[in-house]
Amino acid sequence: MLKKINKSLNQFVLYRWNFMKDIRNRQWLLSLLLFAAAMNSATAAALTHTSGPCDPEKFRCDNAACLPISYVCDGDNDCGDASDERNCTCGDDFTCGNGHCVPRLSVCDSENDCGDYSDELNCTAAACTTGFLCSNGKCLPLSVRCDGDNDCGDMSDERNCTHAGTDCRITQFLCDNGNCVASGNKCDGDDDCGDNSDERNCTCDSSQFQCNNKRCIRASYKCDGDNDCGDMSDERNCTHAGTDCWITQFLCDNGNCIASGNKCDGDNDCGDNSDERNCTCNALQFQCNNKRCIPASYECDGDNDCGDMSDERNCTHGKRNYHSGYRCIPLTQRCDGDRDCPNGNDETNCTQ
Repeated sequence: MLKKINKSLNQFVLYRWNFMKDIRNRQWLLSLLLFAAAMNSATAAALTHTSGPCDPEKFRCDNAACLPISYVCDGDNDCGDASDERNCTCGDDFTCGNGHCVPRLSVCDSENDCGDYSDELNCTAAACTTGFLCSNGKCLPLSVRCDGDNDCGDMSDERNCTHAGTDCRITQFLCDNGNCVASGNKCDGDDDCGDNSDERNCTCDSSQFQCNNKRCIRASYKCDGDNDCGDMSDERNCTHAGTDCWITQFLCDNGNCIASGNKCDGDNDCGDNSDERNCTCNALQFQCNNKRCIPASYECDGDNDCGDMSDERNCTHGKRNYHSGYRCIPLTQRCDGDRDCPNGNDETNCTQ
C-alpha cells in the first residue's frame, strides 16, 4: 500500500520515519488518523465488485472484488481476504522478512520500506551511503545518530557522541562520555550512559532507596534478598519479624533474607555467615569442622576452602589431589622425580 499512498500523499510519506517520533510529541493520534484515512480512501477508490470477470488489467479477488494488477503482491491486504497476497514471488524485487516485496533500490537506503526493517539489515558501509550503519548491520537515517534513543538496538548509534556545552535536548541528560539519554533515565538504577555517569551524585526521591554508592533503586528492593545496589547496602541492617522472608528465602541472623538455595552453599551470602552454620552436607559435599559444606573435590586439594583448614587435615597420599595452577595432574606423577607442578609441590615430602 505504501507505493499507492506515495502517488497521492508524497508529503505525508516523506515523514513516515518520524511517525514513531510523533508519538513522543503527542501527535500520534493525528498521524494515525491521517494515515488510516489515506489507506482507506486509496483502497476504496481502487476496489470494484462484479459478479462476472474483472477487466483484463485487474485482478479478481476470491471475494469477487476487482483491483488493479499493481496491487497484487505489494504486501497489503487490498482484497480484504488476503487473496491478493497469496503465492507471491518477488521476482527481481527484494523479499522482505514479512513476505512483502520492495524494489531493490529500497534495500539499505535507511528507510524502513518493508515495515519490519528486514530491508535495512546486514547492510555494508558501501550500501548504507545515505544513512548511519549500526554495528549490527542496520542502516538507519543519519538523524537518529546521537539523539539519545537506542534506535540501532545495540546502542551503536549513541556511542562516541560529542556534544558541546548543552547540545543535548532540553529533555535529555548529557553523559560524561558525550552521550545523551532521556532525563527520565537519570538516577533510575540503570547504566544508560554506558559510563555510569547518569547514576552518580543522585538524590533519591521518596519512592527510592539511596545506596551507599549513590545509586537510587526502588524502595521495594530494600531487604528483598537481592544485591540491587551492587554494594549490598540495600541488604544491610534489615529487620524481619518472625517469618517476614518469602517462603523461598532463608532468614539470616542479621535480618537479611537470601534465596534458600544459597543456604549451606559454602558462600557467606548473609554477610554474617549464618547461612553456612549448622549445615548437613550432602553426599557430594565435605563437612568442615566449622559446619560449612564445600564440594567433596575440594578436600585435600591444598587450598583452605573451609576457612579452618579442616579440609586439608588427615590427608593421605592416595587421598590428596595435587593441582598445577588450574589443572590437576595424575597421582602417578606424584614423587616420580619430575616437577610437573610449577611450584614443584608434587615432589615434596616424598619417601623413597
